[in-house]
Amino acid sequence: MNWILSGNINKYDVISRLDEFSYVYWNQTRNYEIGDFVYIYLSGPIQEIRYKCRVTMIDLLNEECENDSRFWVSTDAFEKTENNRSVRLDLIGHAQIGMSREEMTSQRILSRIQGPIRISDEIADYIDEKYFEDVIDIIYPDEMTADELLSEGHHKSTIVNKYERNIRARQKCLDVHGYDCKVCNFNFQEFYGDIGRDFIHVHHLTPISEIKDEYIIDPVNDLIPVCPNCHAMLHRTNGKGLMSVAHLRKTLTTPVGSNSQL
Repeated sequence: MNWILSGNINKYDVISRLDEFSYVYWNQTRNYEIGDFVYIYLSGPIQEIRYKCRVTMIDLLNEECENDSRFWVSTDAFEKTENNRSVRLDLIGHAQIGMSREEMTSQRILSRIQGPIRISDEIADYIDEKYFEDVIDIIYPDEMTADELLSEGHHKSTIVNKYERNIRARQKCLDVHGYDCKVCNFNFQEFYGDIGRDFIHVHHLTPISEIKDEYIIDPVNDLIPVCPNCHAMLHRTNGKGLMSVAHLRKTLTTPVGSNSQL
């Protein structure tokens, strides 16, 4: 499911909280599920959707959440939250200039958001493509076709078909395959702690340059999680085509864990 939540920055400094921790606890007033996507609308003087998050924990009691009273404008406002159940929202993307109230109205989203509202996949895709495309994994040059490469002076930009890079497809892949690299078995959370939670690249087993317009991606069979190092090595083939995950695993000089799966 997809949700829009309203953050009253005159009461709670969600901006500073997300800048410092990259996750936030939110009052659980709806039947959220782990994996739901949440867009945070900042009310007050900003009046824009600025953040995209993912629900990673639900039904949290107050004692299971860090004390973040310093982000509340008043002690009274903080104390009113002490008996609430909460969800944890992990930051996925931050738009410097977000979706305005006027644009929300034009897309048939309520112009006044006082509580959580559900939105369709179509609206969520629209928001993703316009404001959060930079949260998608790095794109390697051999994944691009010639007409997708643009030169601008001395700088080179790349454009990728947004449909093929759909964030929902990425998340479905990770829901099934998990967050261990399928080449070397590296897990960012195990190594770096909470800062590495839910971090991994997603690799296209079929190069994007070979995908046609009518191609419908299968998140389970066409995508696979790999760490950034292995992702780079899969594409380091000197123009000889994409290296397979199985072949790269055979080149490893350090044995991988026994729980790796192809």
